[in-house]
Amino acid sequence: MSDFFTMTRHERRGTIVLIVVIAALIAGLAASRSCHRGDTPSPETQQAIEQFEHHTDSLRTRQQEARQRKTTRNEKKDADKQKRQRKSKKGKKPAKSEPQPRRLDPVPQF
Repeated sequence: MSDFFTMTRHERRGTIVLIVVIAALIAGLAASRSCHRGDTPSPETQQAIEQFEHHTDSLRTRQQEARQRKTTRNEKKDADKQKRQRKSKKGKKPAKSEPQPRRLDPVPQF
């Protein structure tokens, strides 16, 4: 059992170095999160943000226009279908019955 708890001088130094590196990383992350420059972005960044928002807004309006065109086409198609249905109502077809329920196979037991 004593072999598991003994360390050579090089192993001890390596362990200490690893602990110091990990502690330095944690301290650096904590310091970088607590120090922030401010809430206002630089003018270049602000301009880039505005350009991005303008670009995304124009895409959104294009999508809305495309949807409107689709709905007007669909409305026209629906109107045409209704006209055709009115003409063809002379020979009414009987309503379809509900489909039969599917047969359930037993689940294999292992």
